[in-house]
Amino acid sequence: MSRLNFSKLSMNLKKVLVLNLLLIGTVDQINGSSATIEYESKGRIKYSTVSLDMSACIPKEGEKVAFYEDYKIVTCGIDQ
Repeated sequence: MSRLNFSKLSMNLKKVLVLNLLLIGTVDQINGSSATIEYESKGRIKYSTVSLDMSACIPKEGEKVAFYEDYKIVTCGIDQ
């Protein structure tokens, strides 16, 4: 495999890994500089607490968001 093709494959793999880590959930509660997000995984309801200081936006309770588990929100106001 040529170097160029390997580079493209590597970039695609990175995109897939990043997108697989991104989750969608609903902001359950906001406490100071953190938000608790409720989401479903493998048929179970789970919760994740993320930093609002690290997040790209400030959500409202009940709003759907895209986020990285136990880290930060990347998009507020997700429509599904």
